[in-house]
Amino acid sequence: MTWIRSRVPQGSVLGQVLYLIFINDLDNVISSNALKFADDTKVYRAVDNWLDDTQLQNDLDVLGDWTVKRQMNFNAEKYKFMHYDKRSMKFEYSLYGHPAEAVASEKDLGIVFSNDFKVRRHTGVLRTEHLDG
Repeated sequence: MTWIRSRVPQGSVLGQVLYLIFINDLDNVISSNALKFADDTKVYRAVDNWLDDTQLQNDLDVLGDWTVKRQMNFNAEKYKFMHYDKRSMKFEYSLYGHPAEAVASEKDLGIVFSNDFKVRRHTGVLRTEHLDG
């Protein structure tokens, strides 16, 4: 069998459109929510108990299988997760059998998201002093 390899140059408009068409059915294979932008995918859900935790990990396993079948694996090295509630149980997750890194904050599209919902990383950079002239 001969495989025909094709590709679209990175950074092209066509590449992003084709990618979004290619992953359009991703939402149909999982019960969690998914956000897709360019080549980024975020999966999220409220995790209030071990059943929610199990379902989220199950969705991640299904997504892993889904990407392998399409020969477009997610980069497990970049895979991270964040808990937004200090009272919540601290579950751990994996993708392709690789444990995910738990983070307290993450920059996404130029905005820093923090698990405590504080904006100090934004305001500290933007602080200015008024000078009398």
